[in-house]
Amino acid sequence: MSALSATAIVLWQLLAVASAAGETPGEAPAAPPLLPHLRVEQYELESGLTVVLAETPSPLAAVGMYYRAGATRDPPGRGGLAHIAEHVGVDEASRTIDRWTRQRVLTDAGAVVTRGRTWQDYTGYEMLVPAPNVAVQLWLEADRLRNSSDIDPGPLDVVRHIVRQELLQGEDQPGGRAYGELMAALFPAGHPYHRQVIGTEAEVAAATRADVRAFFATWYRSTGAVLVVVGAIDRAAVRAAVARYFRELPRAAVPAPLVAPPLVRDERVPVRVASPEPLRWTRAAWSAPARLDRDEPAAALLAEVLSARLATGPATLGVDYVRAPLGGMLVVASTALYADPRALVERVDRELTTLAATPPTPDELERAERRRETLWLEDLDAAEGPFELALALRDYAVLGGGAAKLPWDHLRYRDVRGADVARIAGDLARRSRRVVLAPAGAAVAVEDRP
Repeated sequence: MSALSATAIVLWQLLAVASAAGETPGEAPAAPPLLPHLRVEQYELESGLTVVLAETPSPLAAVGMYYRAGATRDPPGRGGLAHIAEHVGVDEASRTIDRWTRQRVLTDAGAVVTRGRTWQDYTGYEMLVPAPNVAVQLWLEADRLRNSSDIDPGPLDVVRHIVRQELLQGEDQPGGRAYGELMAALFPAGHPYHRQVIGTEAEVAAATRADVRAFFATWYRSTGAVLVVVGAIDRAAVRAAVARYFRELPRAAVPAPLVAPPLVRDERVPVRVASPEPLRWTRAAWSAPARLDRDEPAAALLAEVLSARLATGPATLGVDYVRAPLGGMLVVASTALYADPRALVERVDRELTTLAATPPTPDELERAERRRETLWLEDLDAAEGPFELALALRDYAVLGGGAAKLPWDHLRYRDVRGADVARIAGDLARRSRRVVLAPAGAAVAVEDRP
């Protein structure tokens, strides 16, 4: 782990606090925020669009438009459709502006990053642009939204080819398609996360232009969408631009919330094994608390404690805690090629059982919290930092009771006690669902837990 850069420390000490100035409803906690001067404002337009403005010293502004149009909204038999629509939305974003005109406008505005991303729960369009030129992106996003129901995807051959390449490239990338395989196995049929974001090759081939048009018409709506703008922005000017470009959009029915069926956590669940080719790393996953669940902080610190403990010994194991609104998973991966899946699972279960019986010491817990906090600040200081902040603000706007609470997010973790970590460790060791992804031909028999 690299030391926290001086740049990150200086950057976040320069940020400004909105709540203290009374710019966002709600009382600020008495404790100091981790991001000491982050100015956050959240409001909703008559159309149902949630707007989050976050003022930082960064000369580049991140603009993110997030629709509740992720893979969980794929129709039956059309897995990967949200992802295909995202590709279409990047290039064929409007009936009024062709892709070449759009690209010229973005180039003239000094855009550094322009992209789309699809997750389980959201599809997002993001751009990094000099802060004074934010209005250009707002105009383009409003045009995409206003005309989304009339988008003509054109021939899908090129999009299908791109997605097929992504399928091939992601099959054995660390953190790539294997995570989708784990999620599909961990969350059973009927759970919104059972289907993979990218879909299968057969599903991608089956997608039609009519499917894509219907997806846009159904899910690309202002109601329920979240617009986030982060950077050294003139908030009054941005508010005026939002009002000008996004006015008179119709208010639609709020998308019905997805319901995740309860996972089987109190019965013996056999280890299931998948073997996508050409898999070389062994990975295992345990079901864990969801994003902004009350147990998320304890699970996150458990992941840090496990990471430190599993970094020693005959084989180093990496730990990652992945969470989304409807569920999470604790992923442990071997850094050695073709590792024995039995040894990996037994070692992790042994550590979980030990932690359940003997909670981490206060010193160990403090080190885990410092590491988690440091890594998050490093993420904010990296090239993807503005987008990491935008995603965190989006999550708090939708799930956490308001984006203005984000600067005090660290307090949730500092309140965690050793007993909380021990409880989560016990849940994972005894009741959590567990799956293993192993190389083809590996010895995969792992005893069911009593």
